[in-house]
Amino acid sequence: MTGRIENMFNAPDDEARREAALYLKAHAGSIETGRAVKMLARALGDSSWRVRKTSVDILVESYPMEAYLDSVVSLLYEADNAGARNSAIEVFVRVGPPSADKLFEAFRTDDAVVRKFIIDIAGEISHSKMLPLLTLALKDEDENVKASAVEHLGSMPEPMVVDSLISILIEGGHWISYPAIEALGKTRDMKAMPYLVDALRDKILIVPALKALGSMGREEAVMHIVPYLANGPRAVRQAALSSLESLYDSGVSAEAIRAEMQRLHGDKAVELILDAAGAANEELRIPALILLGAMGEPRAVSPLLQAAAHGLSEEAAVRSLANIAQNNPQAILENVVLAGNDPVMMRVLAYSMVKHAKPEFRDALINMLCDGDGHVRATAATGLGNLGDESIVPLLLEALYDRYEDVRISVVSALVKLKAGLVPGALEAIVRDRDPEIRKLAVPLLAAIGTEEALSVIALMLKDASHLVRKASVDYFANNLNDNKDSMLLPAMTDESPDVRSVVAIRLGETGNPEYLKSLVLLLSDNEDMVRISACKALGLLGSREALEPLSALLSDENGFVVASSMESISRIGGADAVEAIAGMLSSSDNEIRRTAVRSLSAFESAYESIIPYLESDDWATRYEAVKALARFVNRKGVLDHLRKQYDRENDKVVREALRELLNV
Repeated sequence: MTGRIENMFNAPDDEARREAALYLKAHAGSIETGRAVKMLARALGDSSWRVRKTSVDILVESYPMEAYLDSVVSLLYEADNAGARNSAIEVFVRVGPPSADKLFEAFRTDDAVVRKFIIDIAGEISHSKMLPLLTLALKDEDENVKASAVEHLGSMPEPMVVDSLISILIEGGHWISYPAIEALGKTRDMKAMPYLVDALRDKILIVPALKALGSMGREEAVMHIVPYLANGPRAVRQAALSSLESLYDSGVSAEAIRAEMQRLHGDKAVELILDAAGAANEELRIPALILLGAMGEPRAVSPLLQAAAHGLSEEAAVRSLANIAQNNPQAILENVVLAGNDPVMMRVLAYSMVKHAKPEFRDALINMLCDGDGHVRATAATGLGNLGDESIVPLLLEALYDRYEDVRISVVSALVKLKAGLVPGALEAIVRDRDPEIRKLAVPLLAAIGTEEALSVIALMLKDASHLVRKASVDYFANNLNDNKDSMLLPAMTDESPDVRSVVAIRLGETGNPEYLKSLVLLLSDNEDMVRISACKALGLLGSREALEPLSALLSDENGFVVASSMESISRIGGADAVEAIAGMLSSSDNEIRRTAVRSLSAFESAYESIIPYLESDDWATRYEAVKALARFVNRKGVLDHLRKQYDRENDKVVREALRELLNV
């Protein structure tokens, strides 16, 4: 048999070679492991990426790592086969932390290129088990290996890592100091700051040191960065600006940055950044604009709008412009004409106005209700609602007829905020509109008014010809059950719309009122899957043991989601008969149902022995659910032993990580 498979691996057709790998997986138990691994390892260097990918998957998922890691290490020496090397790297990364010992052993090679690959693998895995290897590499004779180790250590901010990086910065040359500085910035450890500040004295290291200080996200870094806004070549000034922007983005207050700039540069502080804001170099101009906005500088409005129209993220532009709008609304209004018909500029202006409810923005926002861009109209409605001006209500009522639903939703929210300016009579035309999309908008507005007259209109809308309107009315009563409005929902249990019946079922279940048990049981035989699912969940919420029998009957439902929902509710109700009913589903051929059964059984103290066998399921997701379920039974006899054995043989990275966290290994 193996001879035939080897011939398949040598076939000229890519798909034939891939089929050979799949054949090994299907017959893993009947083919000697060593022979199979040898063939798969050779296939890791195949000319076809599909063959390589399939072979990687099969090795990692079907064989113990001890059987193949030595062969995989040898592929790192394949200088003329990048595919083989990449496959080897992928295998090690997929295996993860358990490969630490093998990587450590493989690192003892005279080949510096291979040592660097190994360090890159360890860095990609980024686990505490890789620390000894990365630390050892800090003393490597090859500068590339050492630099790679330094770079990866920066993503592992542990005390011993910070100390090692500081030592490298103090003792190493410029080549290794660069990545050490960058790595120290990533750690954000205050212990590193004095050493980064010292690095500013070295002209060669000043730029990376400034960037690292910006990465720290600490207000204490501001005073060390600001002096370089006016000193040194453009690269230094650019690094200082970028670093201040990074600090601002990390949460350092604009006030702290502004105060330090004024203390050090006085009246020249803003001018320094304005000069940079006019630069052609985007890497200099954009940070400058963002900082100007952070400082509330009105002269930044126009260039910020222009930058937003040409690539600056709307979020960054709005954040900066909102700072200006807070203290200088007129500077924002003066640029509305500039924005003209540019939809990006208009959106940014509208968003920045909404951040602060300024009466000065009223007229501009009203005009924006007629803008050609739906985002602008929706934002304008939100802003008008924030102003609290009830005289705007008639204009907003007209905007309810906007062609875009997002705009209509924003208008409704604004009107709810201005509810004191609403009266039921003003909504009559909306309640009677021919379009159900418009009629349904009346429900939240009538609810906001809240008078008996308004609520009686909502009750009448429960009989509307459109299911959209009926559902909106049901949603209102369902969300206000504490006002004894649950009786209004009962007629809707027979509504022709499954959406409506589903909402009613869930809401009645949430009341916890056992009077609704029989009505909800009737919905278990509904012809719509979504209604049966909702009824299952509702009965689980009621928690009545009388629901166990009808719920158990649904365990044979043809829809898997209905079965899963039934199990979850049975688990919620509890009892010995519940355990028996759910345990019977462990033999299901449907993976999802089996997983749900495992998950549901975790609620029962007596069921852990039924879960243990599923640690060895062929389905990785079922094994994962079994691990999570057994987490609450680790003190039971034998459970830890089973979990440890599974950890030793587990090939799936997700399941293995769950086991690692549970076992603390």
